[in-house]
Amino acid sequence: MARGKFDPSLNWRELAFYDAVAEHGTAQELMGDEMLASIVRDLVAEVQKKLKPGWIAREPVRAGLRSAIKRLLACHGYPRDRRARLSSWS
Repeated sequence: MARGKFDPSLNWRELAFYDAVAEHGTAQELMGDEMLASIVRDLVAEVQKKLKPGWIAREPVRAGLRSAIKRLLACHGYPRDRRARLSSWS
């Protein structure tokens, strides 16, 4: 599926996450574009819930984000070997 051809469509935040999770070719082959789109929708929603002012300077907030990202990826069955790299965003 071409980037940006999702139903419902992905917003710019979701597309940024999609690019990161779809970069792992094996995940895209195993899970498919729609499943990856579902993962990124959940990731963006979770990150938006957890972000607080000054989050970048506060380790407890960043740790919570990393934990939430790892948990969501595991729940969706995202390949284990790529979870650590993706959770290091925060």
